[in-house]
Amino acid sequence: MSAAQELFQAEIEALQAQYSDTIELRTQEGSLEVSFEVRPELSSEGSQNFVQLRLTLKLPSGYPDEPPSVIVTHSKGLAKQRLDTLQARLKEESVQLQGDPMLGQLYEAAKATLTELNAPEGTCVLCLESLDAPADTREPVLLPCYHCYHWPCFKSWWRWEQRDRRARHSQLLTDLGANAAAELAKQSLIPNADGAFTVGCPICREGFDAAAWPLNVRAV
Repeated sequence: MSAAQELFQAEIEALQAQYSDTIELRTQEGSLEVSFEVRPELSSEGSQNFVQLRLTLKLPSGYPDEPPSVIVTHSKGLAKQRLDTLQARLKEESVQLQGDPMLGQLYEAAKATLTELNAPEGTCVLCLESLDAPADTREPVLLPCYHCYHWPCFKSWWRWEQRDRRARHSQLLTDLGANAAAELAKQSLIPNADGAFTVGCPICREGFDAAAWPLNVRAV
């Protein structure tokens, strides 16, 4: 094994030891790909993780003299402009580190950028006001799909959805009696142990249960 190969093997082993919970190695079309799940560094207990992504570094045969290709996939909470900012920074970092082992540094650069960008963006679709201007002092509601809403807007919407589902649930029980179970399941009108119904995100319609986040919006 050449000195360059030994250095590369040492880099990979160090990455596997340091990032064992987030790293994945695979060979694709003859090239080694090193992938990381990247999330921001949270500033304090209770802070929310508004963004995340998967960073894949595709290594050319000439690595590290030739920098890896940077591929960002499975991003959440990041619109095109912020993704472009991230990729531009990683490309610049890879050029500066050209000739030296850089995979760990690129992961850390991605994490630092996500930490900087860890805030909701765009508008709350329930009121059409910017998420940068909170409707009150509480952080926006972050759903499992990574869509965000102002807390008061979401609470009002949630309560309306729960009342509507409760009314439909009661009507089906009245109309169908003991035969209502199948129709209730078909319409997703079976409440959980707390009496709350599963609803879908207003943007993507991905279903979620009140137990999926810590905010107390279940009282209707």
